[in-house]
Amino acid sequence: MHNPTRKTRRAKDPRHFIPWFECSDIFIPINLKEAYHWVAAHFSFAEKRLTCYDSLIKQGQQGQHDEILKSLKRWLTDLAVADKQPQLLPIIAEMEIRYRNAGIVTGALDA
Repeated sequence: MHNPTRKTRRAKDPRHFIPWFECSDIFIPINLKEAYHWVAAHFSFAEKRLTCYDSLIKQGQQGQHDEILKSLKRWLTDLAVADKQPQLLPIIAEMEIRYRNAGIVTGALDA
């Protein structure tokens, strides 16, 4: 099975390559096509947190990105299994989903 993430993670010079599972933070840009808008997802392994940064989100609207963020957690879980990193599975499972707008935490949800 073809996995595009494996191809894009390779660097030409091995000194510039850091495996994703050795990083403390991962940032992923997300395009919301129907809204013509970009948001950012931030995985923090140290804080066990997945944060969604959205400049347009308002109080009470956090749920609109739930499915995307839950899918990202499943993707990260699948990647940890594929890359034989079982020690990350409990951390990913415990990750709390949070939303931020203009640096203010606007809500927390169970993942």
